[in-house]
Amino acid sequence: MEQNVSKILHALIDKPFRLLVAPDGSVKSITGLDKVRDSLAQAAAAADAEAQHMVATLKELFSDAVVKEWMEESFNHYPNKAIHIGDSWHIEATRAMGGIQRVLKTKYTLKEVKKNTATLVYESEIEGTMAAPAAKFVGTQRGSMTVDTPTGILQTLQVSQHADSSFEAEGTAMLVKTTTQTKISTKELKK
Repeated sequence: MEQNVSKILHALIDKPFRLLVAPDGSVKSITGLDKVRDSLAQAAAAADAEAQHMVATLKELFSDAVVKEWMEESFNHYPNKAIHIGDSWHIEATRAMGGIQRVLKTKYTLKEVKKNTATLVYESEIEGTMAAPAAKFVGTQRGSMTVDTPTGILQTLQVSQHADSSFEAEGTAMLVKTTTQTKISTKELKK
């Protein structure tokens, strides 16, 4: 199973897609996610039934609707008042998709502002449940991001996530520990 999961997750590496984001943070269009989903489908072709279930979940996570929601939520990390370097604020977000209910409690801190770039650091506690197969997970994530101050658009994101998950399938309980490292960068395309 571990090799199948590794091959499936490897299919996500270096698969770019494009977003057109309006000044209010709404996503106007998405292109390229079909290639991400195609890569997942190819990886699943040789996988066993459990891994194919994971691929189905990942394909849903990379649907246009879910990515649109994620990106629009990515503008939901700003405080509702003026802040200064060193100030912190808390945001709690709940997401439900594909039978997974997830709660993130995040503390953000403004680390620095240079020219038109703000650097934020953050720590999150994550809790989640899934109905079928029955699963629970808890974890933490820590990261940093840089944001263009005039537009609020994310420039870079680096996050390290650690989670402990417990699954029950066909009467067998499994404990899975995962660590993921994610890096995202964006750039504005001039017309």
